[in-house]
Amino acid sequence: MILAGTVVNTGTEIKDNTIINTNSTIEHHNIIGPHVHVAPGATLGGEVVVGEEAMIGIGATVLPRINIGSKATLGGGSTAIQDIPEGTIAVGAPACVKD
Repeated sequence: MILAGTVVNTGTEIKDNTIINTNSTIEHHNIIGPHVHVAPGATLGGEVVVGEEAMIGIGATVLPRINIGSKATLGGGSTAIQDIPEGTIAVGAPACVKD
């Protein structure tokens, strides 16, 4: 599902049962896995990989060439400047994994 105001640029793959929510920006050549939720206003730079069942929070930013692991959560308003490991929660700007 791709909702109103969203921009999805060239070469991006979006897998099954994924929500790209309102006013999100998905730049070029991203791979977004199945069962992912990209919340409203999130921005993904180019060549980002988002694993299965991951969650990108409201207004979050993912810099180019970053991997978000399966079942990981990037909190609202956070900025991922490095890979977020599978099954973790990362918050802040820059995003840090919570213990």
